[in-house]
Amino acid sequence: MDYEGPDKPADGFTPYDLPKEVHMRRHRVQPPSSAYITEDDTLLWRIFSPTASFVVNLSLRYLTAQGEIVPEFHTRTVLSTGTTPLSVLIPGREGFLLSATVESINAPTGEVYTTLELQRGQGSGDATFGYMLFAGYPGPRFRIGFPQDVPRQPSEGRGWITTLTIANPAAGAEWSVTVPTGEQWIVRAVRARFVSSAAVATRFPNLVEDDGAGNLTVQSAPATGIAAAQTWDISWFHGAVNIQNNNVQCNPWTLDTRMPPGFLIRSITGNIQAADQWSAIALLVERFIAA
Repeated sequence: MDYEGPDKPADGFTPYDLPKEVHMRRHRVQPPSSAYITEDDTLLWRIFSPTASFVVNLSLRYLTAQGEIVPEFHTRTVLSTGTTPLSVLIPGREGFLLSATVESINAPTGEVYTTLELQRGQGSGDATFGYMLFAGYPGPRFRIGFPQDVPRQPSEGRGWITTLTIANPAAGAEWSVTVPTGEQWIVRAVRARFVSSAAVATRFPNLVEDDGAGNLTVQSAPATGIAAAQTWDISWFHGAVNIQNNNVQCNPWTLDTRMPPGFLIRSITGNIQAADQWSAIALLVERFIAA
């Protein structure tokens, strides 16, 4: 279009009357959310926290039929048992659910797994599955929620990485630790001290994964044995090769083998003697909630 001057075009229209690409509607605005809720619906909020007690907060925002935005806040202190979550039924209100956001204010990411579902009816009387709004691991500085997050399975992503220490077994005994109910483990590394007594024998400390019924699913054996009256610090981790130097021994271990509840990680020491002693046992474990 040709203009007579910098501000006014020749046809008498100002530049501000030219067609625009963006228009804001004030009437008959389309719904801002795919989740429409009525008073006959229920929000089922489930929280899994099998390891410790934590505070979990849920914030909701509704757009009512009258055009009002109404906030709603719920908080729970959670310590669930095994795979049984804390279940909270939240009555619905008429309108669109704009957002639902959850945080665990004092739990590291990976220790709390939570889901929020929209169901028709009052929960226990309704056998149908509803709309999954969110599912995942919130944290103190990382919130998850609807509609921005894709629901995640409890085994997805990285778990909570922590160190577990094991009490010293009796002299001449092995050590073991069992994956508790409600968890899955990936054992990333193990370190322990083995002191052999003066009894003459060559010991062979092995690290094994046991399915809980005595079936060994993984076994890592040392390259060389340990003679009498010696102290060795032994490590198992992915990428290690069988080496030993200055009474330190490194042995290979699996990368991503998941251990379900009831599996054991334990030692088997060939030719162990009555006065031999395991001590300073520590595991680096990536833990997931078996929800």
